[in-house]
Amino acid sequence: MRLSAQEISEIKSKVLSKIMFELDLAITDDNIEEFLNKHNIIFEANPMPVQPRTMKILVLGALSGNVSNFKLAAKKLGIGDNHIKFECDYKSLKRYDVSRLEYSNEYSDIIFGPNPHKQIGIGDYASALSMMKSEPEKYPRIIESIANNSLKITISSFKEAILNTRYYETIQKNY
Repeated sequence: MRLSAQEISEIKSKVLSKIMFELDLAITDDNIEEFLNKHNIIFEANPMPVQPRTMKILVLGALSGNVSNFKLAAKKLGIGDNHIKFECDYKSLKRYDVSRLEYSNEYSDIIFGPNPHKQIGIGDYASALSMMKSEPEKYPRIIESIANNSLKITISSFKEAILNTRYYETIQKNY
């Protein structure tokens, strides 16, 4: 279906009106968290400032595919090789010290996928993910890569995760 500029404008206006009404209801009913979850929106009261020139996105978890395909997907979203790091070898992840991510200035975000349950630096926590989620103010933003209702990094879940990163939000504001 091909739409004219006026028709697209009318559709946008209707969608925005509906979302604003839904948001107002959520605020009135004190259901803002449900509204944000429904629309896959991450809100942080005191977000860590992102420096796009020096910070990176860390992909932490086994990939469902070739790293080069994921790099290409990131590049298509405006994130070059020097601003994304992949730690995706499952055997190496067993020896990855996740405690070094605490108060990290190197990474703005962590796209989290399948990881071993026991890793270095998680203390008494069941997993690195549960540790980071219990104290989010200490870590870069955690974005779980979900496919088929489980942690899995596929190209499509990876792209969706990137769209929710602080890094991506920052570069979009700057352009």
